[in-house]
Amino acid sequence: MKEISYRTAKFFDDVADHSDRQVHLILIATKPDIIKQVPLCRELKKRGHCVVLGHTGQHYDENLSGGMLKEFGVEPDFNLNVRGSMHEIVSQIIGRLGFLIGELKSRGKTVIPYVHGDTTTAMAASNAGFCHGFASVHVEAGIRTLTPDYSGKWELNNKKWDIASWREYQMNRKNWKRGSLEPYPEQFNTRASEAATGVHLAPVELDREFLAGEGFPDDRIFVVGNSVADATEEAMGRIKESTVFIRTFKRVISSVSASTGGKTA
Repeated sequence: MKEISYRTAKFFDDVADHSDRQVHLILIATKPDIIKQVPLCRELKKRGHCVVLGHTGQHYDENLSGGMLKEFGVEPDFNLNVRGSMHEIVSQIIGRLGFLIGELKSRGKTVIPYVHGDTTTAMAASNAGFCHGFASVHVEAGIRTLTPDYSGKWELNNKKWDIASWREYQMNRKNWKRGSLEPYPEQFNTRASEAATGVHLAPVELDREFLAGEGFPDDRIFVVGNSVADATEEAMGRIKESTVFIRTFKRVISSVSASTGGKTA
């Protein structure tokens, strides 16, 4: 089994030597994490903070992780290299990240984990920080599943059904109910992450309402939008230099060639 890998041999020394006592630990794990956390990472660095980009390895292949890292031109400072079934991944993240945070703590650093969304990494990483007394910043906090409440208000077999009336029904908040834990494990992950969170960054007002309704302090909840907008703006700014389509095309050709014994049309 792989252990933690570091971008440089002096990782801990380099972080400890930074003048900033606080370490902003930006965690990525899945393809959406990379897209949405990298703009935050760049902004914190621009402001002169001590920033560490950590990958748990939850998504590790070229299609879901490597290609996206290349597209943004970033390299994680460490990778936990987690593998296995869900309970193994969770325990490895808590154990390995807990070790890393503990080492930085022993060198006088206050670690602020930035976890994202509803991933297994968000749940486990916030747990690792909490074990050391460090609260997380939860990016894209407060996401909750809502289920349409038909209960006599709407019948799918309604002969007068049309797109316009269906949209009108969906836009009415009264026609939705909460409580579902599906999709699993995402709905568990996001709820568990909140318990170890000190600052909740909600994308929209509705998510702030969910968090406030669950008892989280209102002065710790901030509606900030979604950083995917920042990632899109950045991508559009360098679209002429992007090689993502070329790299994707090459992978498709390679895959087709392999499946046809080297024969392609």
